[in-house]
Amino acid sequence: MKQATTSRKARTSLSTNIRSLLSRSGSRNLALTLSLTAMALPAAADIVFTQSVDNFWSNEYTWDAQVESITRARSADLVGDVIDIWVQVVQKNGSEVGTEIYCTTMTKTGAGAFTDTWDVNVLAGTIRDKDFWDADRLGVKLVKCKRSSSYGMNSFPTHYGSLQGSDYATGELDENQNTRHVSIDPVNWDDQAVRDDGFDFAVYGYMNGPLPIILNHVDELGLTTFSYDQTDAFGTGQPYDPNQLVILGIDLDPSWDNLALQSNGLNFFDWQVIPNGGMLFTDQGNFQILRIEPIIPGWMIICPADLNQDGNIDVLDFFAFIGFFNAGDPAADLNDDGAIDVLDFFEFILVFQAGCP
Repeated sequence: MKQATTSRKARTSLSTNIRSLLSRSGSRNLALTLSLTAMALPAAADIVFTQSVDNFWSNEYTWDAQVESITRARSADLVGDVIDIWVQVVQKNGSEVGTEIYCTTMTKTGAGAFTDTWDVNVLAGTIRDKDFWDADRLGVKLVKCKRSSSYGMNSFPTHYGSLQGSDYATGELDENQNTRHVSIDPVNWDDQAVRDDGFDFAVYGYMNGPLPIILNHVDELGLTTFSYDQTDAFGTGQPYDPNQLVILGIDLDPSWDNLALQSNGLNFFDWQVIPNGGMLFTDQGNFQILRIEPIIPGWMIICPADLNQDGNIDVLDFFAFIGFFNAGDPAADLNDDGAIDVLDFFEFILVFQAGCP
């Protein structure tokens, strides 16, 4: 039987370096990596953070508000121009837990022959997660600040709890215009219920035929983030289908429990999945997958035009929009220009006609 190789990040390389080679205490400088335009360039500054908790199943990273200088490809913007952007601070390795995506600004501070410099306003924040891999880098992801280019995701409820997510278009700030970013918040996820059912943990997976591509770990504290190409989802060669996103329960052999008692993190791990099983390869041992199965039944997609969030696009959403519009509610500002006017009505018509993904 042909074996399918999958990774938590669903990228070509299966090896993921998790543990920092730096000191495990005090402040660290973090690479500020961004999704940029066609000439993607490294950032010119670092985020400074402190890892205040460092355990096998619990980690915490904290940083103060700061302005980060980044370098990007030359643009027609003038020095002093301010651009609204969606920002998310995420672990650039480890579990890729991140903050909520929020709207902030970046200001153009310099212009060169081929590159520009920008200052990104990063808010103070904290990332907490319960995971067995650590992060030695946090970074900022930038996506276009436009509500109508995103949609929400709510998992159908189970006795494990439920999950809420947002799917954002990259917009003009990414090298690949087909890339989208997902942020999922396990607002009331119950890890204990997962373990009570005999699983060691739960993971996000994307179904590729009968076998899943493992994307990320689920925990009840932190946000999970990942990106995908909407025309070639996780290297499958097929367009992304949100209904293929699953939550999987995984039960490893008993030696995994011994590792959890003796170690406070892994240096790398590879998932290799076959029907009804597989292996987890790590630098501290290899562990057989005794059981892997879906544990949520699916998602309800909440599109920008689904303003009453009932899972349908119909006349009730039109009435909801009129209500928000007349009340001056920010929910009616569909083009995110800070004003509620006829342009939002036109935007509503566009997203209504576009329907759901």
